[in-house]
Amino acid sequence: MDSNDIGQTEAFNALEDLVDSDPVGVLATVDENGLPHVRWMVAALVRGRPGFLYSVTAPDFAKVRHIEAQPRVEWMLSNKKRTTVLNVTGVMQAYRNPALQGEVQEALGGNLMTFWTLNQKTDDLLVLETVIEEMTLLDAGEGKSGHVRIS
Repeated sequence: MDSNDIGQTEAFNALEDLVDSDPVGVLATVDENGLPHVRWMVAALVRGRPGFLYSVTAPDFAKVRHIEAQPRVEWMLSNKKRTTVLNVTGVMQAYRNPALQGEVQEALGGNLMTFWTLNQKTDDLLVLETVIEEMTLLDAGEGKSGHVRIS
């Protein structure tokens, strides 16, 4: 497999396909001591807001402190067969925005069962917004890989 640059359109199409088919991914953060942390998260794209990847969290979860200390994060998304893997790197911000929260929750749909089990305070949520800076695609089914910086 040759590694090369891919176009932004190809990368964003892959992101949309992966989030639509299986929105569960791995989010990596770094805490205030420089230690990495990974966790399963549900990701969403909000139509009309290209260049961003979204999720929600509770304000008292550790990832909020990690993001405040080190806002650079990486997501890893894949298809169910794990033949297509997309790493998304960017800067994440956690904030309250009721209008956007509604859009994000709608995009997340019914995929937050584990989150609601851990967080009963449905009215106290933060939107997690990742500004996408780079994407690296590995598509074993197509026999290709590539990288793109988002301008």
